[in-house]
Amino acid sequence: EPPYQAWARARSPAELWEAVRVFVGGSCAAAAVAACPSWWWEQAPTWDPAVLRAVAPAHPIPLKRSPPAPPRSAGPAAEGGSTAKRPRLAPLPEAVAAPGRPADAGE
Repeated sequence: EPPYQAWARARSPAELWEAVRVFVGGSCAAAAVAACPSWWWEQAPTWDPAVLRAVAPAHPIPLKRSPPAPPRSAGPAAEGGSTAKRPRLAPLPEAVAAPGRPADAGE
């Protein structure tokens, strides 16, 4: 199993990836073979450690809040009105058990 706790204590990305390389180099994954055309290495992006020191300004979050939405009622039935205009839903079908399994096995 990978030593995640040790990797979490790495003081830099370079230290982390070196520890990962050492772990993978000593495991069965080191013997794995896969296709790797030369152009993959030629077109691979380069790594510049300066990107870890880059700083980008962040815009402050506005403190203005929208007014709360008005409360919603539960509909005409909750207010003593009629529900005659609402379409009635068909009842749900009865559960059918799979062959060799009781109908309530999933509950």
